[in-house]
Amino acid sequence: MAAKAVTEASQEAFGQPVAYMGEGGTIPFMGMLGDKFPKTQFVIAGVQGPHSNAHGPNQFLHIPTGKKVTVATALMIAAHFERKTKENSDSSPPLGGEVG
Repeated sequence: MAAKAVTEASQEAFGQPVAYMGEGGTIPFMGMLGDKFPKTQFVIAGVQGPHSNAHGPNQFLHIPTGKKVTVATALMIAAHFERKTKENSDSSPPLGGEVG
């Protein structure tokens, strides 16, 4: 499940449980994407770290947080790949013939 992958990735990369936070309106097109692709799960991650002053004149990227977000994202993608590979192998016929 996607929620399990996100939880495990957060724990691995940040050493803390995942944080879910709604920030209504900051990314308005996500609602449109959700309407267009209702079965799709989205993960939206910000790279702002401590005192990054997002959207301010002196905003900056907090490199340690950016690295952790990159690790967490890679772990989630790897978990998705492993899950899809397992699903495909569970539903594939054995080599050399059809299921019958």
